[in-house]
Amino acid sequence: MLDQEFFKKCMGILTAAYLDYEFKPDTMEIYRQTLINLTDVELERAIWVHVTTRKWFPKISELLDAVREQHPSPIEIWQELITAAERGQKPELDEATEKALTAIGGWEVFQFTPYAELQFKYKDFRIAYLEARARQNLVLVEGHARAVLPGPDAEPEPA
Repeated sequence: MLDQEFFKKCMGILTAAYLDYEFKPDTMEIYRQTLINLTDVELERAIWVHVTTRKWFPKISELLDAVREQHPSPIEIWQELITAAERGQKPELDEATEKALTAIGGWEVFQFTPYAELQFKYKDFRIAYLEARARQNLVLVEGHARAVLPGPDAEPEPA
């Protein structure tokens, strides 16, 4: 959850970087309400990526896109997991990676699966990882996950 003072600091960075943009209080409130589900780190990275790569003041959607692009691809995560398994040390996992790993049996199963057999588990891992990321993106945009992508722990919809 975004810290209010940190949010104001980040908006100050944007207004200082884009002097020609008039950032009205009503507009700032819309940005705050929309970006409230980001962490401080996610917002700061998104702002610095935007400031260093774009000419114009960012739209909310551009900041959210920058946040989404901060996450590694499923194959990058998979390679990190294989490296960690070779070392025998479980890495620190984010929520999406943890859910995807659980979908294929969890860390213990992954760690002791022969390398030649892991290729058959990657597809299921990838699907679970992308679904978990999609749920997180819905939370970023809407503040909650919709039942469009029901997960294994989702309650069934009433008939």
